[in-house]
This record gives sequence, structure tokens and C-alpha cells, in this order.
Amino acid sequence: MQNCRPAVRVAANLSALLLFFAWNASPIPGSQTTYNFVGTCAANDCSGTASAQLVLANYTLGATIQAGNFVSLNYSSNLLNFTLLASDPNLYVGGTLPVNLSGPTSAYFEGTGNKNLITYAPGNWCANCNLDQGPSYIWTLAGAGVPTMRAPALIGTGLILAAMGFFLLKRARRRQVTA
Repeated sequence: MQNCRPAVRVAANLSALLLFFAWNASPIPGSQTTYNFVGTCAANDCSGTASAQLVLANYTLGATIQAGNFVSLNYSSNLLNFTLLASDPNLYVGGTLPVNLSGPTSAYFEGTGNKNLITYAPGNWCANCNLDQGPSYIWTLAGAGVPTMRAPALIGTGLILAAMGFFLLKRARRRQVTA
């Protein structure tokens, strides 16, 4: 009976450690991630704010955005609405999104028919640059408050919990035999 206790303690400690290190709010590499753009419209241009949802695949913040990372861009303001897809034959993307998504950055997403969103490092932006433009913008991670657990961590936690259950069951059976 005493032999089970150390094993249960070790399994419980490993499970707690694994859960602590596995819980992660960052995008999982190899997946698609959605970023939100909100731009303040210029006084003589679109009104209020413009917004966009940018979907990138296999992208790491701070790295150069490649055509292979781009999935889609949905842009909307009171003057202009468009969707730009990776299948656009005139797709041209580049620049970066900053590591912590704070502060302005140079990034551009352009396609057929003046479908474009360009953000500039000084802090201004434009979309179909003859229609919408503004003095400031921000990029954010969509759903940033929702933590995700990586698959290996889930599997590892499940195995550790199964081992704990096995040892507790074994311990309970030994108690019944000795009673």
C-alpha cells in the first residue's frame, strides 16, 4: 500500500506541472489565426472607423508576411466593402505585424480591382487608397482572451490522469483485500 503513494504523488505533480506549462493563449503554429484591424477614418473620408479581419496561416508575429501565409481579408467601412482571397491572381502581400501587436507597422494586402489595405509605420492607413484613409489604426488578435491547449499537452495530461486513476484503483483494491 505504501508503494502506491509515491507513484500517485509523482503523477499528480507531473499532471499539475504539465497543465501549468501547456496552457497557452498564443496561436498554435501550423494553424490559421485571425487578426482584427480597426482604423480611425480621416475627417474628409470614411466616417467613424473602418474594420477588417485578416486570416493568416502558419504566421509568426514579427516575421515577414508571405503570400503563402495569406488566407483572406474582409474589409468594411461606410464607403467600401470587399473581400480579398488567397486565390486572387494579382495578390501582393508583405510587411509584418508587430510581435506584441502594439504600435504601427508596415503591412500591405493588395489584389485585383483596387482591393487593398495598406498600413504604414508612421501610423496612417488606407484601403483602396482613393476611398478610405485615416490617421491611426490598431491590429489585435481575434479572440485573444481564449486560451488554448496544445494537442500533445492534452494527450500527456490524459495519460497522466489515466495513470493516476490506475494507481488509485489499485490502492483501493489492496485496501479491500487487507480489510
